[in-house]
Amino acid sequence: MPRTTVRVLITALAAGLLAATPLPAAAQVPDRPSPSRLTTEGRPCDLATPAQVRVSPTLRATLTDPDGDPVSAQFEVSWLPEGSGTPSRLRLETSAEPSGAAFSWKVPDTVPEGAANWRVRAKDAEGYGPWSDSAQQGRCLYAKDVHPPAAPQVTSPDLPLDGADPVDALGRYASFTFASSSPDVTAYTYRYGYGKPVTLRPEEPGQPVTVRLTPPSRARWPSRSRRSTPPGTTALPPTTRSASPVPPGRSRAGSSTTRPAPRVPRRPQAARTPGPNAA
Repeated sequence: MPRTTVRVLITALAAGLLAATPLPAAAQVPDRPSPSRLTTEGRPCDLATPAQVRVSPTLRATLTDPDGDPVSAQFEVSWLPEGSGTPSRLRLETSAEPSGAAFSWKVPDTVPEGAANWRVRAKDAEGYGPWSDSAQQGRCLYAKDVHPPAAPQVTSPDLPLDGADPVDALGRYASFTFASSSPDVTAYTYRYGYGKPVTLRPEEPGQPVTVRLTPPSRARWPSRSRRSTPPGTTALPPTTRSASPVPPGRSRAGSSTTRPAPRVPRRPQAARTPGPNAA
């Protein structure tokens, strides 16, 4: 066989071997964090309704890498300062942990009250992965309000609520009005004894609400109010007076030797609206 033909054959065989050998996969950046694996102060990430908090929240995220490499987390929280049209932001980067680890960051108290949003991304040796709000996913929202609403007042044109003694209200369809001095109250919550809480909302923040009720049995029923900055958290109302102390939010049955007589609350409590700064 001519020497030239042999060389051509060897070259062809070598090219065939190279084509059949798979190239190593290129390293990839970390995965985009899923909103379903993010929490704000223990609550699921909500892209539409802010999580209501009374303290600076702890943000948590579970991050992964397609190559199984260790990753670190970079958190970012943003808010709109009062009177400013430019959002402020604060970032924190953690140390590296194995892929699939949970990362957390407690937002500093220097981030003011009001509405804020946050996002997170992972980083490995290849660089940063996409932010959690990429691909039009949106950011996790929260609103911080450290000031509970003022305790509400309860009045009724049908029953005397000024005394400390039980009021015989069984079978009476009485009207009660709940009001609070806080101008941003958005909800009032009441209940009978250990019954299920009922929430009433005024037409406008700060307005009172009126409801007609028939007491189901002997009981003191506390009422409390909530505000929506942060809605979802409530301030306990003052307890109604009784012969012995009653813990806030608990109930006592009134005493009677003939028929049961309900104890009617003297005052409930209130809820407010989120701050104007939505980032």
